Order: sequence, then structure tokens, then C-alpha cells
Amino acid sequence: MSFSHAWQKLLNKHLDVNRHEVYTAITENARLSPTYVFLLLAATVLATLGLLIGSSPVIIGAMIISPLTWPILRVAYGIATANYTILFRGVRLLTVSVGLILFVSFLITKLLPLSTLTDQIVSRTNPTIIDLLVALIAGALAGLALVHKRISKTGAGVAIAASLLPPMCVGGIGFALGLSDITFGGILLSLANIIAILFVASLILAFLIKEDDPLRTKGIGVVAVLLVVIAIPLVFFFFQYVQKTAQLNETEQVQTILRQTLPNSFVQTVDISPDTINAVILVPNTLNVPPTFNQDVQSAITQELGKSYKLNLHLVQELPVQ
Repeated sequence: MSFSHAWQKLLNKHLDVNRHEVYTAITENARLSPTYVFLLLAATVLATLGLLIGSSPVIIGAMIISPLTWPILRVAYGIATANYTILFRGVRLLTVSVGLILFVSFLITKLLPLSTLTDQIVSRTNPTIIDLLVALIAGALAGLALVHKRISKTGAGVAIAASLLPPMCVGGIGFALGLSDITFGGILLSLANIIAILFVASLILAFLIKEDDPLRTKGIGVVAVLLVVIAIPLVFFFFQYVQKTAQLNETEQVQTILRQTLPNSFVQTVDISPDTINAVILVPNTLNVPPTFNQDVQSAITQELGKSYKLNLHLVQELPVQ
């Protein structure tokens, strides 16, 4: 018995793939019905308000009621079964949903006197490859939830809503505030998540639903290409994030060294370039700066960071004695 045959037998044993039930669930839930529109609008309002006031519980509540799972699953099912009527209707529903989310979040932000960029907003404007991996897992949950009764469809829906709804609302908020970087970051994260979820869900459904039509292979191939394309900037942003985090850690280490070398001083600024450290330090008027101050700092920084820097340390004796 080949490995692929054994694997398929194992899946058939644990996964109950009833094509009619899957089709019925998708067509009943993934349509522009009054219930769907109401849930989408309610979730968007809650998510936007939660983002603007920085409330995690409100955002989580929006994720629970969001119906965004279904249009993506409809597209995935259309690809997996080479049913392009279902696919295009799913794309249309997804497009309308995204448009509604952007419009409602834009409108709410314009109407409310709230323009502070909370942590909940900022955290969704710097997508990296890690976000793409999270979306891939969400897509796997969504695909399996359709065919496995023990996997909660609600849980899978929350996983997808977490990946899509808040960042899409961030895009609308950024557009309303005239902040292009916020708009770009939120929409890019949403787009990356849509493609990742769609790819994995299509792959799982294609594997579990037997269909000989070669068009579905082409459909999955197109989504795979889009996934690679969207992953390229996310990898770049990830390395930028790692570099920025490392630099922040180095800055904190330098500040600690300066404070320890000059007690009662205040480190105003620290700027680290590839080979130079510039710092401005406020010290009490009566503090006697040791003559070996620069050498002591240089030695401590070299030992702590494992690299020798040129130091430009500016001491400003302005602080009163405390």
C-alpha cells in the first residue's frame, strides 16, 4: 500500500466529506441576504469602534459575529470543484463585503471626533510573513470545519474574521484620517490574509473532494502565484521589523549603560547608526564627570553589544540636584 493511499484512507476515516452538505452550507450562508448584510454591518461597526477606542473585547465581539468566512469558502469551493458559477458569485460577494467594510469604517471615523491611533490600529499596519502564516492556519481551520463535525465552524469563522475584519477596518480608518501608510498597511494585511486563507482552504477542499476537471488545478495554481507575490513584500517587512527590534534593544542597552556610568543623569536622546552612537545626556550642574567617562562608556558598549562604535556624547549640565 502506497503512502498516498494510506493517507487518503486515514482521511476518509476521520473526515466525513458530504459534498451535498458542504454545497448546501456554502450556498445558504454565502449569499447577500439581509441576515448576511446585517451581521457584516454590525461586525464592522463594532470592530471600527473597538479599534478607535482601543478595546480588545469589542473587537473580539465583532469577530464572533462576522460572516466573512463564507464568501472566502464559497470561492475556495468553486476552485476545488471547478464550478466557476459558484466561484464568481463568491468573488462578487467578497468584493461587496470588502467595499461595505471600507465604506462603513470610513464613515464612522469621519462622524466621530476620534483621531488617535490606538495600539489596536497601529498593530495592524505593519504586516509581516508571520501574519501570512497565521492566515494559512486560519484557512486550514476553515476548510476542515466544512467537512469535520468536531471542528467548530464558529471557531474557524472567528479565526478568519480576526485575520480580515479588523485590518480592513483599519484601512477605512486610515483613509478617513488621510493617513496613507495606515490605509496601505491595513489593506495589504487584509489582502495577504484573503489570499492565504483562500489558498489553503482551496487546497484542502480539492484534496478531499474528488474532481477530475484540470481547471481546478489551474485555479489553485493562480492563487498559489498570488500567494508568492504577496509574500515577497511581507518577508521584506519581516526583516525590517527584526532589524528595528534589534536596534530598539541596542538603544535601551546604551541608555542603561549611560545612566549607570553617570548616576542621576537623564538620557535625552540616543541615535545608533551603523558605526556611530550619538547621545545627548542631561546631568546635574554639580556632577563631576569622570575624565575616563568616554573610555568607560566605550568599553561597556563594546562588551555589551559585541561591537565597537564611534561615540559622540554631548553632556548638557542643566538638571538641578535632586
